[in-house]
Amino acid sequence: MADDTGMAALAALDEALRQQPHADPVAFSQAARSVAELRDHICTEPPGPVRRRRLDQVNAVLSMVLAGHFPLGPVPWHEIEAARGWLADLRPAA
Repeated sequence: MADDTGMAALAALDEALRQQPHADPVAFSQAARSVAELRDHICTEPPGPVRRRRLDQVNAVLSMVLAGHFPLGPVPWHEIEAARGWLADLRPAA
């Protein structure tokens, strides 16, 4: 996880998940901002395959957060919980 930015993103996503089955727009907005901040942080890492993998992973998490914030049907809670795991699996570049 990338320092405090990653921990803040994880905490924000946890808060959005705690609100289920109610999709709290404030919690999802904070989660989206925090994950986007983490993505910006990852963009400052040295280029290479590790950064590319991390960006792919954080972008997938952001997509799921936005799917919960603006669902086209029922909120995909199961997929958002999976994305929380992807976020927790992110590790700083070596």
